[in-house]
Parts: sequence; C-alpha cells; structure tokens
Amino acid sequence: MAFFRTSLVILAVALLLTTEFTEARKKHKHRRSREHSRENSREHSRGSREDSRPSSESSSSEESAEQDNERLDKLEELIKKQQEEIKALQDDNKTLKDKINAQANTTDNLEEDIDSLQQEVEKCKYDVIDLADEVKALKEDKEDLKDAIDSQKTELRDLGAEVEDLAECCAEQAAGDDGFFIPLVRGEEGEDEVLPK
Repeated sequence: MAFFRTSLVILAVALLLTTEFTEARKKHKHRRSREHSRENSREHSRGSREDSRPSSESSSSEESAEQDNERLDKLEELIKKQQEEIKALQDDNKTLKDKINAQANTTDNLEEDIDSLQQEVEKCKYDVIDLADEVKALKEDKEDLKDAIDSQKTELRDLGAEVEDLAECCAEQAAGDDGFFIPLVRGEEGEDEVLPK
C-alpha cells in the first residue's frame, strides 16, 4: 500500500512540474515576444537615440533570459528524471502484479491439493472403519470356530465312551454262552439288530 501511495505522490509531483514547465515556457515566450515588440517599437519611435543609450538594459534582459533558460533546463532535467522514476515504478508495479498473480495461482493449486488430501483422509477413515468391521467379524468367526471345536471334542469324548462300552460288551459276549448275540447296529425303530455269534 505504501508503495502505491509513493507512486501516486511522485506522479502528482511530475504533473505539477510539467504544468510549471509549460507555464514557464509560455511566460518566457510571451516575455520574449513582448520584449521583441518593445524593442522594435523603440527602434521605430526613437531612431538613432537607441544607439546612444548604454547597453545596461539589453544586458539585463539577456541575463534574465539566460536565467530563464537555465531554469527551464533544470526543469527539463527534473521532469526527465521524474519520468524515468515513474517508468521504473510502473515496471515495478507490473513485476509486483505478476508476482501477486503467481502467488494467487500457487494458492489456488494449494487449495486444490488440500481438498484432494481431505478427500483422501475421508476415504482412509472409511477404509479404517471397514477394516475394524472385518476384524470384529473375524473375532466372532474365531469364537464360533472355538465353540464348534469344543462341541466336536465333546462329541468325540462321547463317541470314545460309546466305543469303550461297545468293546466291553463285545468282550463279555465273547466270554459268554453261544446263545448270546452281539448287538451291532441299532434299527430304525430303536431295536437292535443282532448277528448270531
């Protein structure tokens, strides 16, 4: 903000100097024209008497003209210098605008990257939730499998006991009378089918 304010101040000073330079040139031209007319009038009206007068008035007029010319030259140099500074400020303004535009583009790109990252974070959150559900389901499956194994172990123990009972029965039948029959298979109606010994 201070940079732009300085530019405006320098521009205003340059305009004032330009106006002053123009007015000075007009006054100088008007003065020279008036002095020229006055000299012509004096030459016509006074004739040869002008030649007899001392040249102090002419010298004073020439000195004033030289001073005016020096002032005009200084003003021209100052205006030229101010114009160069204004051009440099304009170039700096253009460079600054380009930098601001580049920063704006960079900011837009960063905002797009941030939005993309936020979307990725949201996606990762959903993935984590899905994984947690899968882990929970696996734990439940593990518990179910453990229960199934325990049930199968119980069934195996029961079958082992039945096999032992059957073995004892077979041993007793083998040691007993010939009229006894060994039960082998349980029928459909709950009766034992036996085979003769």
